[in-house]
Amino acid sequence: MQGRVLVTGFMVFAGYQFNPSEWIAATLDGQVIEGYRVHSLVLPVSLRRALPILKEHLETLKPQVVLGLGLAPRARKVTVELVAVSLAHYPDYPDEDGYRADLQLLDNGGLRTYTTRIPLEAVRACRGKGYPVTVSVSVGTYLCNAVAYAIHRYAHHNNAIGGFLHLPPTTELAHRHGLTNTTPLWLELETVKCILRETIRLLHKAPGKL
Repeated sequence: MQGRVLVTGFMVFAGYQFNPSEWIAATLDGQVIEGYRVHSLVLPVSLRRALPILKEHLETLKPQVVLGLGLAPRARKVTVELVAVSLAHYPDYPDEDGYRADLQLLDNGGLRTYTTRIPLEAVRACRGKGYPVTVSVSVGTYLCNAVAYAIHRYAHHNNAIGGFLHLPPTTELAHRHGLTNTTPLWLELETVKCILRETIRLLHKAPGKL
């Protein structure tokens, strides 16, 4: 049976007219990477709507690999987020529904943190091939963290691979907003594909052990 990958992205938000995570997720939809078919899901920048949509897709698709994507306007490289926390906290910056989360636990009674299950070997392999990828331990407490927490939790509870990548502004987006940190869109796409490809290769070598 063919393996299944779920890649999620976000719609535009906070005045940014383009979100590379949405475009990359949509572009990967239907592609087959190392024998795994990619299914894409674009989420609203809304805590109350995004998490139920994600949960429904995880329960229906039951993917062996889940990769969340989000825009990080200050990032300089594609960033693998190593940790997500059970907390939504953005009282000063409402989401697209106008909702302001204030010290809101995402999983009452659950673990306060979950770690990525993207293997560091995959990150090293992509760096060795020249792709602009790094790691971080601070995903923040906005929507990206909420989705990362849900993905990490799913992966740990279902013996799956799950992780979240923050994407830097693309060249055009950086020019529009006067940002100096930028990565070409094509290179972001190829970096995401590399992470998926190397992760699945490692999964083939050691099934159930990643």
